[in-house]
Order: sequence, then C-alpha cells, then structure tokens
Amino acid sequence: MEPEIIHIPELAKLLGRTESSIRSARQAGGRSVVATIFQARQPHLLAG
Repeated sequence: MEPEIIHIPELAKLLGRTESSIRSARQAGGRSVVATIFQARQPHLLAG
C-alpha cells in the first residue's frame, strides 16, 4: 500500500489547525498526523 499524499495547508484548513501545528505533529513521528492532531483536540475519544 502506497502512502497517501497529504497537502498540509488543506489539512490545516479542514481540521481548524495551523500549518505549523501539523508540521510539528508530523515531525514528532510514530503516529499519523491526523491521529496526533485529533487526539490533541479530542483526547477522550482516543483514550483506551
């Protein structure tokens, strides 16, 4: 399965985040950027 190309400006707009926060999450590595940002906004939904 090939990785999906994600355009950070569009993703930022969709999630209501800054491009900087998405780039920082991406650099943190280990998990998908979307999951990292989603958890930061809705931690109770991904707990457990």
